[in-house]
Amino acid sequence: MTSRSDNFNRADSTSSLGTPSDSGSAWVVAAGTWGISSNKGYTSASTAQSVAHLESSTSDVDVQVTFSTVGTEGVLIARLTDNNNYLLSATNATTTQIYKKVAGSFTLISGSIVQAVANGDVIKLSVSGSSIKFYC
Repeated sequence: MTSRSDNFNRADSTSSLGTPSDSGSAWVVAAGTWGISSNKGYTSASTAQSVAHLESSTSDVDVQVTFSTVGTEGVLIARLTDNNNYLLSATNATTTQIYKKVAGSFTLISGSIVQAVANGDVIKLSVSGSSIKFYC
């Protein structure tokens, strides 16, 4: 399994996430405009679905993020083929739901997971074969 990490500890940008701190291949933006501010990655435009990824061809993967600011929603994506086909977990301040997006249409594949999320919390989406797990 490929291991990638990024602490966004580099110059601020309003238009790019750049190359991760692990010196692997650069972030690829599938939708939206992304940037860095004060060592935090963020989406810098009001786009309904902003998607940025690393190593999208990896099918079995653990994806995790640390919330620095709990806003409207945080999303983790796995198995991204393109902006119309992927798995995702959508977390807001109180719940998480897991969806698959196929040919541009979302299908809920889990019930709502009730879990309050606060600043500094880590969320993780793990996919292996047909198994999908979410951790908070």
